[in-house]
Amino acid sequence: MGLWEACLCGTGGAALVEAAGLYLAIHRVGGYPWQENGQLRIGPYLLAVAIRLGLGCGLALLLTTTGAGTPLRAAVAGMASPVAVIALARRGSALPEVAGPTRAAGVGPESALPPAEWRSSEVARPGEEAGGDVL
Repeated sequence: MGLWEACLCGTGGAALVEAAGLYLAIHRVGGYPWQENGQLRIGPYLLAVAIRLGLGCGLALLLTTTGAGTPLRAAVAGMASPVAVIALARRGSALPEVAGPTRAAGVGPESALPPAEWRSSEVARPGEEAGGDVL
């Protein structure tokens, strides 16, 4: 797999996660999330998306240059890029641990987790009621 292909697959994987997050946010607030109080405005939101896409591309390129790259692995690397990069940086002691109330909200590996509604088994998906079976 070539480097351009790896970059496209990694960026595509990251874009899939961002699209799913935006889909859920639109349904949660009933409109554009950046128009709601307490949510990121459009500028910071677009910057966060651009950073996520860049991380996906970079991690997929790293994976490919080590000889372990396939299109699927590159896409998965793009999907997991924020969590993977933070974990790799901490393992290499590049980032110091911050404990207690000094940690900024929305920073760290827990901020890279999917929203709580993704992790809950009680969330109603399209075509079902909460707690029911998928049709």
